[in-house]
Amino acid sequence: MYNNSYIRWIIFLEKETDRRDSPFIKFSVLWFSLASFLSDMYKDDFSEQKKIEKFNKDFSHIYTKIVEEDKKFKKKLLSFSMTKKPTRKFVDNLQTNQIEDRDYFPDEDITDFLKFLSVIYQIKCNFFHGGKDPFN
Repeated sequence: MYNNSYIRWIIFLEKETDRRDSPFIKFSVLWFSLASFLSDMYKDDFSEQKKIEKFNKDFSHIYTKIVEEDKKFKKKLLSFSMTKKPTRKFVDNLQTNQIEDRDYFPDEDITDFLKFLSVIYQIKCNFFHGGKDPFN
């Protein structure tokens, strides 16, 4: 049985793609940019997760420095970590719905680049594979 979420994506496409301020469009374009960069940097790895782990190893020091020195970025990062409901500390994996597959928001330590990347990656996976509704 289908849940008709595909219809909501078509409605989204018709209504939202001309909006430059659409969070989904912004997120998608940023993800596509990061994915392209990762593919260029780590050609020998086929797994997105492995590429992200290497990216973390190679660039976490830059991320940490930015978080420490750029107040505007830090404020945005803290705002991002507050987008979850107060009772929720994680991003569900909508593909498996398994507790062990949850990624945690970086609100305890926003300088943890891998944690941040894991949350972003899980959000991407939820959009592309997990039945995420475009209007939620």
